[in-house]
This record gives sequence, structure tokens and C-alpha cells, in this order.
Amino acid sequence: MSTFETTVSQVRADVQLIQDHIAIEEPLEIICMYLDSGKWVSQTIGVVMRTPGDDERLCLGYMYSEGIIRSAQDIDKIDSHPRYTDEDICVDSIHVRFATHYRWDKSRLDRKTLSGSSCGICGHQSIDHLFAQYPYTFKKDHPTVTSEYIRSLPDLMKKHQLMFKETGGVHACGLYSSEGKLIHISEDIGRHNALDKLIGFLLENPAIHPGDHVVVLSGRAGFEMVQKTLAIGIPVILAVGAPTSLAVQMSRNFSQTLCGFVRKESFNIYSAPERILF
Repeated sequence: MSTFETTVSQVRADVQLIQDHIAIEEPLEIICMYLDSGKWVSQTIGVVMRTPGDDERLCLGYMYSEGIIRSAQDIDKIDSHPRYTDEDICVDSIHVRFATHYRWDKSRLDRKTLSGSSCGICGHQSIDHLFAQYPYTFKKDHPTVTSEYIRSLPDLMKKHQLMFKETGGVHACGLYSSEGKLIHISEDIGRHNALDKLIGFLLENPAIHPGDHVVVLSGRAGFEMVQKTLAIGIPVILAVGAPTSLAVQMSRNFSQTLCGFVRKESFNIYSAPERILF
């Protein structure tokens, strides 16, 4: 369940009681299990505040973005384990058992263990690995998208933002082909979570090549949103909101097309304009 219904007082010219749908925000503890000297060892790698739903994909995308895994094949099994606190708050935990062949870099866990729904790299004690060189070399002329197509995408995506229609309180990330076909959409109270869920979808579907596609963000394009898309190999980002200075710098460094303030009437191009046709 991703939303719940409650009675609220709506104030207009008068006050009346109405039913309102609210996006659920609950913690998800991610616990990894790995072989160490022939014994299985468990370790918490993070607690993410998220909207329940697509937890396995969120987990996959989160670990991929953190550099903990390199593909879905590094994982043997994922299990969910819900529990309730004394205050009747649901705390889900997801147990990730690494494949026996996989040897992971524990230094990737050098960060605080709580990630808020609005926070991506918050808590990193070291950001050196965030500036690592990515393995993708984008073709300067691929994919190409028309300016008309870009201006149409936010409204097209909004039609599929079902949780937003119900609550008005979640972010969305949409994966589109260069011809305008919606491949997948993810929603969450946290924009980083929504993108991690989308990355998890791509990891589950390796036949879909990220380099042929466009990602649409319902909010702003911060540095980590760019970092995550670079990690999975997305060449074009279209954001309804504003980019940050570091996001622009990062996109330019890797020749990734970044557009912001995308509206029906206009948009701004911040990097790699050669993929856009007028």
C-alpha cells in the first residue's frame, strides 16, 4: 500500500471535513548478506525513507548507484521482512544475499546509515567515488530528440503519475524512447528513490539499453540525479525543475544532454545541445 485515506479539515470560504489521500512514508532497512571466511555475515548498508512499493527495485538501484553491485547478477536472493515498532510504525527490512562468487567493496559503506526521502548523498563521509569516471562514452548524435518532443514529455508523463494524482505529494521519473514511447515510470516521495526504482527496473531488464533512452524528472536535477543517470548510462535528462551548478558541470564533463525548466512552451538546454533537433 502506497497511500492511506484520512479525514482532514479543508478551509476555504468555510470549513468542511473531507477525505484526503496521503502518500505513505516509511523506513526501509537494507541488510546485505555475504560470505566471509566461509560464513554468512549480515550487515545493514542503509535505512531509506521511502514510499512502499517496488522495494526490490529500489534496493537494486540504490546499491547500484552506491557502487555496491555492478549488475543484478551480483545478487542471489532478495527477501522482505516487515515488522512493527511499539508505536505501530512499520519498519520493513529487505535482506539481500550476494551471489557466492561476488566480492564486494566494503569501503562503499563509508557513510551514515539514514537516507531521508529528500536526500541522496547526504551523510557521505567521502564523496571521492561520486566523481569516479563512468564507463560509458555517449555518442554525440545519439539519441536525437526534437524540441517539440521535449516540450510534450512532462504533460505526457503526468498522465501516468497515478500516485501524484491521488496525493499530490510524490516525485516521478519516466523512461522514454527517443520516439516518445513510455517504457516505465516510478513514483516515490523521494526523487532519488524514484530514480533508484527506475534504475532497478533497468537492471531487471538488461535487454533495454539505457543509451537509447531519455529520462524525465518531475522535479529539479541535482548532482546526484545526474550521477545516478551517468552510472546507468542515460544520455539525456529532461527536468521539469531547475538544475544545480554541479549537475550542469557533471553533465558537461560527460557530454550528457541536460535540459531544465521543461514546459509546454519552452525549456533551457544546459549541456550537449547537439542531440536536440529544431
